[in-house]
Amino acid sequence: MEIYPPDNKTFEEYIKDAFINELKSQNLYDKSSNKTITIYITKLDFDTFNGHWIISGNIKLPNRKTFYITEVYDFGFIYLGDQACREVLRTFPNAV
Repeated sequence: MEIYPPDNKTFEEYIKDAFINELKSQNLYDKSSNKTITIYITKLDFDTFNGHWIISGNIKLPNRKTFYITEVYDFGFIYLGDQACREVLRTFPNAV
């Protein structure tokens, strides 16, 4: 079973859109702004045995130093292969 993010997007597109949606929900997004936030995903992985997603990356904000983040989102251990893959897919939006 192959794992793909929702909406037929790449993982990078999905994460970018989620980030923009979060900024919009906080009234912090201005499409006409010339400021750019750059995100470099350095690790995008899941572990079905330990039951978690791992997303790491570097974030560069305008006029600030680059900083490194890691998000580990636990979804729990699932023994069966197909069921574990479905759980990985189901929980990706929550991990982002």
